Parts: sequence; C-alpha cells; structure tokens
Amino acid sequence: MSLTPVAPLYLGCFPQRSTAAAHSSQVVVPTHRPCRSPQSLDCGLRTFGNSANDRLFMKQFFVLFLTISAGVSSVRANLGDRGDRIDDSYGKLVERHLRDDGTVSTLYHKDPYLYFVVFDNGVSVLERYSRVDGADLSEKEIAKFLKANAGRTVTWIRDETGTSKERRFKRSDHKAEATCGKENNRLTLTVGMLGSSERGVGSRESEEN
Repeated sequence: MSLTPVAPLYLGCFPQRSTAAAHSSQVVVPTHRPCRSPQSLDCGLRTFGNSANDRLFMKQFFVLFLTISAGVSSVRANLGDRGDRIDDSYGKLVERHLRDDGTVSTLYHKDPYLYFVVFDNGVSVLERYSRVDGADLSEKEIAKFLKANAGRTVTWIRDETGTSKERRFKRSDHKAEATCGKENNRLTLTVGMLGSSERGVGSRESEEN
C-alpha cells in the first residue's frame, strides 16, 4: 500500500506569499502612520471642539464688553439733558433749591468733582464743574468737560474776547457758551445755553463751601 505525502496537501490549503511581496514588506517603510485608534481620533475632535468654543467665548465676551461700554456711555449727561438723566450721571445729590425765577439749582458730588446744575422746566441750562479738593481743574479736565457738552457734530471755539483771568468759548452751533475762571478761589468751568436767563450767571446760590 502506498502512502500519500501529507506535507504538500497541508501546505496547499493556505495561500502562499510571493517572494516579491515578502521582500516588499521588508523594505517599504510608510512615511506617515495614520491614526487608527478610536481613542486618538476622539481626543483630536475634543481638542478641536475646545478651540472652537474658546473662539466663540471670546466673541461673546467682546460683544458683552461693547454692550456694557455702550450702556455706560449712554448714562453720561450734559447740558440740555433732563433731570432724571442728570441724576443718574452726576452722583450723590447734595442740595436742591427752588429759585425765585422758577428755576431749580442742584449740587451733586461724584468722585473728585462737584457738579452745580440749574434746571429750567426740567432741562439743564447751566452747569459748573469744579474739584472737591479745591484744586484747579487741569487743562485735560477742562477739555473733557467741554467735549462732553459738544456732541459729535459741534465743537468749542476759543473766544478772543476772553481775558487772562477768564477764558471764553463758543460752541460752533451757536447754542451754548462756556467760561473758565475762578469761582470761590478755585478754577471752575461753566457752560450755559445761549438765550437762557442763566447765561453769564456770576453768583452761585446754595454753593458748596
């Protein structure tokens, strides 16, 4: 009885790798190894998501900042505004007096400044700005208060009729004027509406001591 060789049948049941393929697998080294791990891919997506959220957060924060800034700016009051707006902007009310001519004089204190305001029919027609500590207003402070009473389309022009003791300014829309001089031994800026009975007021009723 003859015996059938086993080895050839056993090997024949499996596909044989070619010599070229075997040689190729030994010498070819991939230049880029793709990420096949699900954990690695998930981590990358989370990282991208966090970056996008950061950008979104910064945009929302910037919008909020602009909103708050706009709100703060809208509270600022000046000549020609009504009493409620003045009250919200100029701080603590120190004095309020009804005058003989029907106008109302008020004195406010906020931060380093005193604000003296005269209302006519509920509208600010004259304002004076000075420092609580009695020091003179600086040129920067004077410019700041003048700008607050100018608006976007008008400016203040130096009036040559002023003197060394009192500077005068006229607004370009010809609706207001300003003077800067000593009041109670302190340099004070006064702005007033032209045509108002308070224009050129030299006395300060109920003035701060």
